[in-house]
Amino acid sequence: MKTMPETKLLPCPFCGGEAKYESDLNIVPLIDENGAYVDYDRMDYWERVYCTECGAEIVSISEDEEEEITIKKWNRRAENG
Repeated sequence: MKTMPETKLLPCPFCGGEAKYESDLNIVPLIDENGAYVDYDRMDYWERVYCTECGAEIVSISEDEEEEITIKKWNRRAENG
């Protein structure tokens, strides 16, 4: 799991609760017919910002580590484009 980027999270746009950030890299193993690890099938990077109060969340999954893209989406408000 990566550390929290420097960009500050705005409060939840629905309830004003505290937002938290998580990210990780999932590696899906490729297993042969005998159950032995052969290689990896794919790697998915994901980021998530969620509200600790109401549970609202936004998740981004990609093959690239696009840091802070989910934070930018979370922080976007109608009045700031």
